[in-house]
Amino acid sequence: MLKNVKECFYPESLEECLKLLSDFKENGDIVGGGVDIVWRERKELEYLIYLDKLNLNYIKEDNNYISIGATNTLDELEKINILNGSFRNALKSVATPILRNVITIGGTIVRGYSWSDILTIFITLEGKVKVFDGEENILSIDEFLQYKKNSKKKFVLTEIDLPKFDNSYHFSYIRFTRTGNDIPLINEGVLVKLNGKKVEKVNIILGGRPGFPVHLDEVEKFLLNKELDENVINLSKEIATKTSEVQDDMRLSMDYRKNLSGVLTKRNLIKIMEEI
Repeated sequence: MLKNVKECFYPESLEECLKLLSDFKENGDIVGGGVDIVWRERKELEYLIYLDKLNLNYIKEDNNYISIGATNTLDELEKINILNGSFRNALKSVATPILRNVITIGGTIVRGYSWSDILTIFITLEGKVKVFDGEENILSIDEFLQYKKNSKKKFVLTEIDLPKFDNSYHFSYIRFTRTGNDIPLINEGVLVKLNGKKVEKVNIILGGRPGFPVHLDEVEKFLLNKELDENVINLSKEIATKTSEVQDDMRLSMDYRKNLSGVLTKRNLIKIMEEI
């Protein structure tokens, strides 16, 4: 429990929020849904900063992007209807309904856990984030993870932008866990753009390696300009198994993760092939 919390703040501007973060240093932090703060029992926290007055709960669309305010919860994202419902299905596979009703999209991306379902899903879908650190920056999620690691600036993540995909795009996401509600032992997202029956563009993102999600580059190169069929999918599985960059940890061995990366690649591609 947060026994050391002394005061809560509700800034009315991004500038005020940054000032509070700078003043409190490691003793203050922004609260999204609060799951991470409670779960990790961050005893150093004395000051909590809420974003409720910054109007960051929205979902907007233009011709090219869907813009998602950082304080939207995961269950609110389920109303976004893109990629023939596969985006919604991916979100529904994450955590539990109760947790999805609390966890915010901004908080999840800022925490940036390497096993995060949301990181893998949004990197696969080429999502971008808006970050305010005194000025607004627009970064891919990969760029944001490096920004967070290397920058010493205080910042507020304000928005996540997803491209709008036409009917030539197909998406699938699979997570492998010990139980249905557990964090992933490994996860993978696949986005394929078809030109006729041939693969014109493909993202295959492997997360929970452990380590931040990465492209399966060799599989992506192999799939370009090929038609998805049983033989191509089986060869993709073999390439993924041989070339995936995975490691041991206390939960899974490297060899098991390598095998799983091939299995997830095959299953994702089969799901996409069946949708075509």
